Amino acid sequence: MYLLPYILIFLYAVIFGIYNYKKINSDYIMYTYLLGLTLSISYFMGAVFFSTTATTIIAVIMIILINKFDGIRNGRDYSYSAVTNNENENRKEIETFDVTLIKEKNNEKRYKERKIDERKKKKIIFGITSLSIGGAERVLVDIVKELQSVYDITVFTIYGNGEFEKELKGTNVKLKTIFKNQRENYGFIAKKVITLIYRMFSNIIYELHIKNIYDIEVAFLEGPITRLFANNSNANKIAWVHTNMSLYYETTRYSNQKKKIDEKIYNKYNNIIFVSRDSKENFIKIFPNNKIRKRVIYNFVDQRRIERKSKEIEPYEIEPNIPSIVVVARLTKAKGLDRLIEVHRRLIKDRIIHNIYIIGDGEERKNLEEKIKEYGIKKSFILLGKRENPYPYILKAKYFGLFSYAEGYRTCVRWSKNT
Repeated sequence: MYLLPYILIFLYAVIFGIYNYKKINSDYIMYTYLLGLTLSISYFMGAVFFSTTATTIIAVIMIILINKFDGIRNGRDYSYSAVTNNENENRKEIETFDVTLIKEKNNEKRYKERKIDERKKKKIIFGITSLSIGGAERVLVDIVKELQSVYDITVFTIYGNGEFEKELKGTNVKLKTIFKNQRENYGFIAKKVITLIYRMFSNIIYELHIKNIYDIEVAFLEGPITRLFANNSNANKIAWVHTNMSLYYETTRYSNQKKKIDEKIYNKYNNIIFVSRDSKENFIKIFPNNKIRKRVIYNFVDQRRIERKSKEIEPYEIEPNIPSIVVVARLTKAKGLDRLIEVHRRLIKDRIIHNIYIIGDGEERKNLEEKIKEYGIKKSFILLGKRENPYPYILKAKYFGLFSYAEGYRTCVRWSKNT
């Protein structure tokens, strides 16, 4: 009898999810799962478990379920519902201009325009972990903005609120996500729960909201999104590889297990795109039995945008009278910043005065800060954190540095050439 009210609440949450599955995302599934888990624990621990605190927790969960997931959130599309056939039939014909590159000579682009029917556009979904600051993320945003007049584009992310998302506002690009915040914004326990929920329900998410909705599915980054998009469907599937896979598995946790899984995953795609010849060759060495069609496409860089952005601000953090090196990288082990600290320390000891500025953030930040403090180089080895516009820093610095253990094709190297 003590459990009856809570069981009824749980059943209501499940029924609510069934009737509104096209209007909610996986946060709803996570909260419902936690509610069910609470009830299960309560059953085994007895009615005593239902203290005031436990009741409050369940009440808060229910408030979140009702307030956050009853429809599509204001100002942002979190739904995964596809346009129905009836809606397609009733949709008015929309004419737009497809800008097609017809000639490029001496860096001058010439275009022609042709009218196309909006209903005849192919539907493409690009998947990526998030649109937080990063090289692959920057490239994806530039690509979809270029393609939006030709295709019906959707960007699908696992984690939301990335810094680059705001660049898609006012465009025709649709943005859909599973969890509303960036991963680093969740606490330790929440991260574990989210990872568990994602693994348990990723196939359901794909079946309900991606499968057979799009003509082309593009997994734009290695890892979770590539495994998600590998589910069976009628779409043309493309996997995009941005790194050196041989070193990628050496610098990730559970590398042997992931390698075995990915060997099967990549065989489910129709095409695999590599950002450099080196990344393609290393992939073949790692997966020699993979017979999927492969090709190299270098990262797209919007040169005019870089030139414009590089003059927007004055980076006062960089001291003009001291030789400076700028590095743009996510703070992970693969970027080799630990060894850069060692080299910098030796140079300073040899009285070779210089400053190093690191633009980026990541899980290695705390370890790097501890080593910088230990060596007493805080004034000359500066972690600037995330910068949405790194180009003024690249322009002002005397040198640009790249120290990664693993890279496919370093986009920021091309940035530095264009600033």
